[in-house]
This record gives sequence, structure tokens and C-alpha cells, in this order.
Amino acid sequence: MGTLAFSFIALLLSVAAVTVRAQTDPRDVSAMQDIKNSLVLPHSLDWSSGDPCSPWTHVHCSGGRVDAIQLGGTNVSGTVSPSIRNLTALRRFEVMNCGLSGPLPSFSGLSNLQVWISDWL
Repeated sequence: MGTLAFSFIALLLSVAAVTVRAQTDPRDVSAMQDIKNSLVLPHSLDWSSGDPCSPWTHVHCSGGRVDAIQLGGTNVSGTVSPSIRNLTALRRFEVMNCGLSGPLPSFSGLSNLQVWISDWL
């Protein structure tokens, strides 16, 4: 009986741990999908899942929000979708030594952005 009770408690704790994990904000998922579709990603970047916090390589999340995109030196090319302005928790955006082209998107509304490292101008 003691082993059964211990197993049941362990099962409840593992279910609770999964439940507590933050869900990614749907606005961030949508914005990151738009960004993914506007870029040409090298095979070394794994952005194959539908959720950027599950995780995508070189994307950092905290509390279910994308707070850093660090693509410097990864040979990413293409353009950055204007949807980047919807990543309102973004603190860090690094695209140094990438082959980005096209217009610089608006960063208005990104009041948390503290670091922007780029040679894209």
C-alpha cells in the first residue's frame, strides 16, 4: 500500500509540474511564425516546432514570452517581418553577421528592448 501511495503522489506531482509550465503567448507564436516565414534559415537552426518556446534554436523565452532572438553569425538571410513589433517582451535582438536585407521593420512598441546588435544598415 505504501508503494502505491508513493507512486500516486509522484504521478500527481509530475502532472502538476507540467501544468505549471507557462503556455507561450499566442501573439508571440504568431509573430515568430511570421518572422520564420520571412527568413531563410540554415539547416543548423531548428525552428520546426510550432512553438518558439519549445524551444527554437537561438530563441529564448521567459514566462511564456519570447524575450531574446540571438541569430548573430548563423548565416540567416532574408528580411525580418514587421510582426517583430508584436514581441512586446523582447529584450534582446542580435543579428550581427547575418545576410539580412530589405527595410528595417518598426520596433515601435518594443519598450522592453534593451539590446539590438546588428550590422544591417
